[in-house]
Amino acid sequence: MCSRLSSNRVILSQGRESFTLGLRTNPVDPSGRPEVDFVADPGDELSFNSWQSALGWPTPFEIRNVGGRAPWWKRYVYYRFVWKKRSGSKLEMLWRYEQQYYSASGWSKPAMMWNSQTGLLSVDIRPADRAAFEDAVIQHIVSDDPQSPSISRISRSAPSPNAASAAW
Repeated sequence: MCSRLSSNRVILSQGRESFTLGLRTNPVDPSGRPEVDFVADPGDELSFNSWQSALGWPTPFEIRNVGGRAPWWKRYVYYRFVWKKRSGSKLEMLWRYEQQYYSASGWSKPAMMWNSQTGLLSVDIRPADRAAFEDAVIQHIVSDDPQSPSISRISRSAPSPNAASAAW
């Protein structure tokens, strides 16, 4: 849900979490259309990435009822949007779309399909304190400093003597 404060700030909320997007730059549409333009706050970092799934899948038995050719292969394309505020709070959104491969024309443009397998997969709003903690843990794991105990080194330990479980 997107809302607007009296201070003209645009806020995205999901469940109990909210994320301030920025200052609204256009007036409220009198016809009620939800067109909201806004500008990010100074110091905000925004990133948008896309990637294709490593594995596609063949579709040899797919038949089109209304005619036309069926694709030979399909694969997913993912889009990830991350918005970090100077305060440390973070908004992360993930979408998945489908691409189809046709022998005559190659891969199609990524599209949202009717089968509920595509579209917006997740929205994660992290307040500043939680986002900072998670970033610190990730940095610690990635650093793998031999002078400090590390989660990554603990996860490499051997299985228990009866091989029923491993030490994590």
